[in-house]
Amino acid sequence: MDKRRSYFLTILLHVVFCGAFLGCSDSSPSSPAENLSSAEISSNESSSSSETVTEKSSSSGERQDSEKSSSDISSSSGVSEKKSNETSTKTPEEAAAIAAIARSCTRDSLVADSLLNVYEKEGSFGKATTSLADCAYKMTFERLRGDVRVPSDFERLDRDLDLNYSEFKKAFYKFWQDDYGVGPCGRDSFNVVSKNKDSLSAAASYFICTDRREGFTSEINWVGANDLQINAYKQDCDSADYRGINNATTGKLYVCDHGTWRYPLEVEEECGLCGTDNDGLVKAGSIFEYVCDSSQWKLNEFILKDSRDNKEYRTTKVAGLHWMMDNMQADTARFYWDEASKEDFCPNGWRLPTANEWMDMFKAMDNKASNASIMGLQGGALRYSTWWTSTEEGADSVRTASVRYQPLNYADSKKFSYVTNYNVNVSTKTYPYSVRCVKKEL
Repeated sequence: MDKRRSYFLTILLHVVFCGAFLGCSDSSPSSPAENLSSAEISSNESSSSSETVTEKSSSSGERQDSEKSSSDISSSSGVSEKKSNETSTKTPEEAAAIAAIARSCTRDSLVADSLLNVYEKEGSFGKATTSLADCAYKMTFERLRGDVRVPSDFERLDRDLDLNYSEFKKAFYKFWQDDYGVGPCGRDSFNVVSKNKDSLSAAASYFICTDRREGFTSEINWVGANDLQINAYKQDCDSADYRGINNATTGKLYVCDHGTWRYPLEVEEECGLCGTDNDGLVKAGSIFEYVCDSSQWKLNEFILKDSRDNKEYRTTKVAGLHWMMDNMQADTARFYWDEASKEDFCPNGWRLPTANEWMDMFKAMDNKASNASIMGLQGGALRYSTWWTSTEEGADSVRTASVRYQPLNYADSKKFSYVTNYNVNVSTKTYPYSVRCVKKEL
């Protein structure tokens, strides 16, 4: 009987402590590692404590058989002693790592003490484990700000100098590695991809063991794996291979390019892979037409030779029309309307494009500066170019196609859009402009 009274006295003290604990608030600033809130952890532990108290109270009220009650309490006490023994067998470095995680991720001494009390009795942090694991994981990476290295939160931890640093670090990492189920990351597991077994984790779903992480400088560690690393994992890619694999769910293509897995080029996404088995194949992409030549997709270009003066012009098919890729005569040549509008101004079978045909080409290449560069519509120097169309606006005016290349920053230089670059305007017939000619079919 004295043993039961002692047991319930212990529970009563625990309830009193939890009641006081729930009234505490975390007034400390949040850490870069996204610290846990007091309310979150308090709620988790309070729930756990309440369940324990309810279970024991129900057992006391409903069970009248003292021998059965004593047996239940003895059994429960035995499990608790076993977990306590497991906790006590930890090395000083392991114990210090567990304490460091609780204190660094909460920044609240009362919350940390309560969590460590739970860990001491249960051998784990219970419902708080996932959040603490995510926090500990984020603490293990240093950052780069320009050329300045910002140490990781882990490196800033206060540690007992008598502790073995290597063992302390290993124990700290082991906490989140065990929760995620990925195990240690070392040279023997380099480039291994592993799934996060904790479904409640806010970290990545898949990790890769690597020493490369964009925006960070770090020793070898687990980092979030991208879709290419996930899909290409354990897929053979020999130096002689050029082939693709598709994700079974999304259908997304990944390319083995002679020993290296990579994302597909835009033309490969549109036209498939270009190998020796389809050499010479011509395929139409969303903008241009391509030909498979020597295992490489190339723009399907043709040479137009003007029989009148033997000048040659590069041409290609864009948005359903064959266009000159060069201006008539020379890039610097300008022509007045009276000359450009003549029926025989363009080479035989070719003509001036309409205003709508110019706009169709512009829209096909919208937001892709590289495509505009292919057509010679914009270059590296600041410039404003204008071409004649065949669309007249009354007796004195004609619609003209214009491209303005004046990027304000690097991002703008990579775009070709209606807002910043191209338009169709109305101009008088008194100015000289460049000329491109088109043809429906070659």
